[in-house]
Amino acid sequence: VHLTGNGEPLMHKRIVDMISYAREAGIMDVFMHSNGMRLTEETSKRLLGAGLNRIIFSFDSPIPEDYERIRVGARFDVVYENIKRFSRLRDEMGLPDWPGPASHIGSALTSAVVPQVEVAPESSVTVRVTMYVPFVA
Repeated sequence: VHLTGNGEPLMHKRIVDMISYAREAGIMDVFMHSNGMRLTEETSKRLLGAGLNRIIFSFDSPIPEDYERIRVGARFDVVYENIKRFSRLRDEMGLPDWPGPASHIGSALTSAVVPQVEVAPESSVTVRVTMYVPFVA
C-alpha cells in the first residue's frame, strides 16, 4: 500500500493509524514518499513502531543551496538531519532494511540536478543508497 496522494503524507493526522491498520490487515508492503520536513524524532519512532516498510525521501540535490531553490520552503539541514535520525532510530530499534523499514532517497534528475550527481561524493552529504532508479526529465 502506497500511502502517498497529492501531498505530504506526514501532514495527515492519522498516518500512523493508517500504517498500523494496513499492517494489522496483513498488508506486507506499506510505504510512502515524504519530503522529510515534518519527520520529527517522535514521528519517526511512531512510524517505525507502526510497521512502515519503506519510506522514500524526496531529496532533490546534495548541494544545500540548490536543494532549497528546488524545494521551496524546505531546509536542507533540517531534512538531512531528519533522514539521518530516522535511519539511526531504525538501527537502534534493531529493525532490518528489509522487510522494512528501508529508507531511500528519491530525486528527479532534471537538467539542473544531473551535473550534481558527480559532485555528490565530494559534498558533505553521506547516505546509504539501496536503490537507484534513473529518471531524467
